[in-house]
Amino acid sequence: MFVCLFKTLVRPRLEYVNCIWNSLLEVDNDKIEGVQRRATKLVTSISDLSYSERLSQPQLPTLKHRRLRGDLIQVFKIMNNIDSVSNNLLCPKVPSLTRGHTKSLFKRRSCLNIRCKFFGNRVVDPWNCLPDSVVSAPTINSFKNRLDDYWKFIDVEVFYYKGW
Repeated sequence: MFVCLFKTLVRPRLEYVNCIWNSLLEVDNDKIEGVQRRATKLVTSISDLSYSERLSQPQLPTLKHRRLRGDLIQVFKIMNNIDSVSNNLLCPKVPSLTRGHTKSLFKRRSCLNIRCKFFGNRVVDPWNCLPDSVVSAPTINSFKNRLDDYWKFIDVEVFYYKGW
């Protein structure tokens, strides 16, 4: 019952426009994550567990994980012309025969630290790390399923956020 209520009432508000807004400060992201942290504490049967254990019990991902997933879904839509956006938002890389997949992106240099958190820059590394089997999905739902299946085998938090 808690998971259904949380996914219906709370999480949509926490994830609203997450592709556009992604705070430069980790403090702001921690405050948003704190809402989910407090909400899982309200479930009396798991309230005495640690936060990661409270999330694993009802199988809820962290909001950081959900933001990354939402970003990659948006990149998939842009790269497959499902969403029409400005042509200069993402810059496709010239295909290489030896490395990566056929839809790799080029990461533009940024002189300012704040520019690194813009959508066009922050999604390049996670997108380029995905295997071709995930990126070449024919539909959005198959991309989501392949992404989730791929992420079952790796620790997403450690793999994608290793120092960004």
